[in-house]
Amino acid sequence: MAVCDGLTDVSTEARRLAAVASVLGAAFSIDDAGEVLGEPVGRLLPWIAEIVDAGIVVAEAEAFAFIDDATREAIYARIPERERLPLHRQIGSFLLARGGSAIPAAAHLASAARFGDQAALKGLDRAATEALSSSPDRAADFALCALDLTPLGDECHPVRMVAAVNALVAARRLLDAATLAHAALDGTAMPPVAAAHLRVTLSSLLIQTARAGEAVSTAQAVLDTVGLPAESYAAAEVARLRALIAQGDPSAARQHAEAILAGDARHGGDDTLAAAFAALSSIAWHEGRVADALGFMRAAVQRADRAPVESSMWNARLCLAPMLTAIGEVEDASACIELAERDAESCRETPWEIMSAVIRARLQVALGDLERAQAGATRALDAAEMLGARSFVVPILLTLADVAVSRGELDAASDHLAKIHADEHVGGLLAQGSYAWIAARLCEQRDGAGRALEMLLPVFDDVCAHKRLFLEAPGAAPSLVRIALAGGDRWRASAVVAGIEQLAAENRQFPPIKVCAVHARALLDGDVAALRRAADSHSQPWARALAAEDAACMLALAGRHEEASDELARACDAYDRAGARGDAERVRRRMEMPTARAGHTGRRDRPVEGWDSLTEGERRVVVLVAKGLTNRQVAAQAFLSRHTVDFHLRQVFRKLSVSSRVELARVAIEHERAEP
Repeated sequence: MAVCDGLTDVSTEARRLAAVASVLGAAFSIDDAGEVLGEPVGRLLPWIAEIVDAGIVVAEAEAFAFIDDATREAIYARIPERERLPLHRQIGSFLLARGGSAIPAAAHLASAARFGDQAALKGLDRAATEALSSSPDRAADFALCALDLTPLGDECHPVRMVAAVNALVAARRLLDAATLAHAALDGTAMPPVAAAHLRVTLSSLLIQTARAGEAVSTAQAVLDTVGLPAESYAAAEVARLRALIAQGDPSAARQHAEAILAGDARHGGDDTLAAAFAALSSIAWHEGRVADALGFMRAAVQRADRAPVESSMWNARLCLAPMLTAIGEVEDASACIELAERDAESCRETPWEIMSAVIRARLQVALGDLERAQAGATRALDAAEMLGARSFVVPILLTLADVAVSRGELDAASDHLAKIHADEHVGGLLAQGSYAWIAARLCEQRDGAGRALEMLLPVFDDVCAHKRLFLEAPGAAPSLVRIALAGGDRWRASAVVAGIEQLAAENRQFPPIKVCAVHARALLDGDVAALRRAADSHSQPWARALAAEDAACMLALAGRHEEASDELARACDAYDRAGARGDAERVRRRMEMPTARAGHTGRRDRPVEGWDSLTEGERRVVVLVAKGLTNRQVAAQAFLSRHTVDFHLRQVFRKLSVSSRVELARVAIEHERAEP
């Protein structure tokens, strides 16, 4: 046996002992060394004394340890592989035979086990199971090693495939787990129950990686399989419901959820019933039926609490918390998040700690703690990107962009929105509405209300489809009204007011929604007193500051400058306390010019008519129309929707006082000639 050059002054037996010890590990017991060498402990004592005196190892309380890693590694590296691997196998075997934890043995077996070695494979199986809760990464390594060493036709191969996927999920290696599950389902003949388990797990992974359509079909394949146990169908029902909601298919989700509650599903256990209640809650919330949404989600929480912990694939409390935040019940929302975080480790298929961080960040935004919200969301984004959990990325980026706009970090907000825009998987009316509102606030800061109005067209023209935005962002409806009025579009402002008032009328028992409606109506009607009431009554600090600023603008228009200054000071203080530095700075600029034109002006105020009043988007459309392109051709060349091009042209005709495309072309040509 080769030895390290540093041991030349000790006996051959001591060298052998040092070599065996280096294979045992950084620390070793003299009993284990004797077991490997086949020598009684008494015979080893003089040899151990030699390597202690040589400064190779030191005596500890119950074992011996190498003086440092470099020394051990130098000795280990000099052992030929033909001798080292049998040593690992021998050590792994006797550690298994001795009983106790299989994890120490598995580390040796993983290094040297032979293909098809049944004893070693069983030891790796045991170790993977033991390590799953305490060290998921090690469990995944053990499970993958066992799978690699198992012949394809072995009856244990499907079992080890399932174990490896489960361990990868527990280790948060989502993409690796999905790849392995795909390979298992596509390339091998799996027993029906094992295949069903893999498909349910894969469906959950596909949701997290923003592939909800595939997730639906993967779960459906389980439900279409005949002869499975009830537990397989139950898990597939849950997976299908979650996928349908993620896909944005409320009609199908409602149909399946109602069938489960009616007892038509093949399994109606607590976990399945909880998923059905949660799906109906999500649909009701999106439709603006707040009481129904809360009732369904509270029922989901109760059912989920009764389900076995090990079967939990989601956490209903994390779905309830944003709803409670929106209606001003922030203490209950915080309690939900804390309980969910306590249970996070038991959720076997989803990195719920990321979702928990996002929801806590939204709660902190509502409480006016933007700095902590930004820090928490940033950590969540790093984790989501590292894990490949793309479905979490868009809500995190929306939160970060929202906070960045309020803090005056406009370049950062622009970067966050650009990442969302570049994500081909962005979808859903909530994401679209939130994106448009945040992008409009950014444009208002940079380019004024005209460009902001353009960004909000999808929301203005389908107000009823964005009830969830108005519920979760109390400043959204008033902001839309103000931006529409600043852009001279009273019709769209009135549509928003009608929408938020209808939402408030349908949810009379929830005062925060009523306050939003009062705020929006006051802007439309020019009612300063109502704006002041809104500034006193909003449940969220940022919305209160917004109402005070709106009141100040209206007072300034009426020439009541002292009162306007008081409201501006109130708004500035509220923004400051919330950490909204950008909003506070905007108000300070207005306070320095108390007689300036009222309005939430951006950095470039435009005139209301004439060529200089055109936004960049409007000018692009004018140039293309002047070349003789139709609206459809303009939309294709400018990468805009036909609807947006039509809106731009209406705005251009009004601002330039023209009534035909010919007149518009003439004005464009004259302006081009006049430019230096």
